[in-house]
Amino acid sequence: MRSLPPKYKITKPYNVYEVVKPFEGLEGKIATWFDQPGGGIQYKLPKTIEGLINEGYIRKVEK
Repeated sequence: MRSLPPKYKITKPYNVYEVVKPFEGLEGKIATWFDQPGGGIQYKLPKTIEGLINEGYIRKVEK
């Protein structure tokens, strides 16, 4: 899920990851923005996605 203006052209891929080893992070409710309803969950991660992959915390889910 992304919070983008309705007319925004998406040029970057949407990736899904699976947590394979627990790690600490923060979560919060997504605010209403860009005339979109919000309400989803967003996460503040302790490291970059690349760092979490390299250290074995997450892996990319292939389609």
